Amino acid sequence: MQKDKGVLIYANNNEVTDYEYIARANAERIRKLTGLDTHIITTGAVQGGIRSFGGKVQPWFNGSRPSAFNDTPFAKTVLIDADYIISSNQIMKLFDHDKDFLLHTDAYDITGRNALSGHRTFGELGTPMAWATVVYFTQSEFAKQVFIMVEHIFKNWELFAELYKFKKHPYRNDFAFTIAVMTVSGHRPITDHAIPWPLMTVPIDCDVAYDQYSCKVTTDRKTIKVHDIDCHVMNKESLCKTL
Repeated sequence: MQKDKGVLIYANNNEVTDYEYIARANAERIRKLTGLDTHIITTGAVQGGIRSFGGKVQPWFNGSRPSAFNDTPFAKTVLIDADYIISSNQIMKLFDHDKDFLLHTDAYDITGRNALSGHRTFGELGTPMAWATVVYFTQSEFAKQVFIMVEHIFKNWELFAELYKFKKHPYRNDFAFTIAVMTVSGHRPITDHAIPWPLMTVPIDCDVAYDQYSCKVTTDRKTIKVHDIDCHVMNKESLCKTL
């Protein structure tokens, strides 16, 4: 029997990062702060390419996300990256939204340095970009068609790279979900399906130290502490040390 609502995380380890450890620590935070169950998938890794984090080149197992509609055990799902660390109950607001598919269309550098300014659009055409770090969806026909389109884009990635004039490697869920939502909604603005707050992000050059409700973020110039704010943490090495 399908559960009412919960969180879905794909966590596929590589030789550099223990995503499963991050996901399970995050799931415990989610349980304490929201009461939600978390379904973690650690098998069936699909590689979308390689990338460098902090100077370390590693395989990027980001190709499973197109299957989320079929993989979720929940009627209403918040799909998150393992490294989107929950420190509040804010995601509960998504379950009460009148849209059946939502994702972030704006991201904010929590250090205030505007490190994400080059990620508002993608490709030579300047297509406005959404972020697939957090995706809310129901078992609706609209959501189903979005995921069908994402899978189609994944399987025909080089073709869509040519159409939208972006680099062919690696595969990017952000680009795929942006194109899919725009296509299924009749090429309406991506902001029609925007989560109504920005994606709070901790850049790769920052170290983090977590307790239950807060995070201390250290850059080369300053240290700040944020409370009750969910954050996408780019520095996986620092994250593994603190959770």
